Amino acid sequence: MRVTNTGLISTQIYQTQRNLQRMGKLNEQLNTGKEINRVSDDPYKARRIMGLKNEIAYTEKYNENIDEVSGWLDNTDATLDKTGMILNDFKESILQVGNGAYSETEMKSIAKEMDEKVKQLGDVLNNAYGDKYLMAGTELEEPPIIINEGPPTQLEINPNIRPEDLQARLNIEISENINVDYSFSVDDILGIERDANGNITSNGFLDTINNISITMNDIANGVDVEENKNKLLFNDDSLKTELDDFFDYTVNIRTEVGTNIQKLEKVKDLNENNLLEMEKLLSVNQDTDYAEKLVEYSTSQMIYQASLKVSAKLIQPTLMDFI
Repeated sequence: MRVTNTGLISTQIYQTQRNLQRMGKLNEQLNTGKEINRVSDDPYKARRIMGLKNEIAYTEKYNENIDEVSGWLDNTDATLDKTGMILNDFKESILQVGNGAYSETEMKSIAKEMDEKVKQLGDVLNNAYGDKYLMAGTELEEPPIIINEGPPTQLEINPNIRPEDLQARLNIEISENINVDYSFSVDDILGIERDANGNITSNGFLDTINNISITMNDIANGVDVEENKNKLLFNDDSLKTELDDFFDYTVNIRTEVGTNIQKLEKVKDLNENNLLEMEKLLSVNQDTDYAEKLVEYSTSQMIYQASLKVSAKLIQPTLMDFI
């Protein structure tokens, strides 16, 4: 096979260009800190890196969801705690009514205090997290409780909220294929029951609070005092007994809230561990080994310089060099 000077020069220029491209790629890897900077560098690794980045982004979003829901549940627990404290205040006021030594003026004062406590309970059940009402089911924009100031002060469910919104719970994904319900509506807190059409069949503990308010007001105003005292305190199915049941009911809901918070903490720990593993794997596939690349770059630079020297000797002078 005949080898020409032109052929040698073309081959040499091509190899010199390849050496320069190799140096350019190594320089880019050193500057960016990434082994793969475009899909063409290594299609298989590039696809794996993109998949890992997507998984990391999803997991970080799951943790954001967990933080948001944890804040919501913490506020729900605080609301239930305040509810329990107000119910204890109710109980103290009811027990005071049973004391025959109180005068009519003192009874009216107790009834007035009860009115204020009913308002407080309504305000607590209307607590918001940011600009969203905690106990409004999936409605969020409407306060769930309407406070009708008295005396006697009465509470009612906001008629502007659809029954299906109060019966539904907010749900969010906290990890792959793991979802959690995290909202509790006033229907849940007050034990309100509805039929299939959303119509209320039992007002639950809402009736208890309203009846206590009415009864206390009647006693303060001298209406059927002994009968109302029995209704309030001494009957087997007294309002005090219902109030105790209401308190126990809120404790059970707080237990459910606490269980959900624990679940969130465990899932977040799992997510954090997965993030660490995925970030390690991403680093293995993507990050540049600086020591290795510096050695390769130095070697490539030496080869390129040698290539230039060979090219200088290989390319023969022409007549133009002598003119």
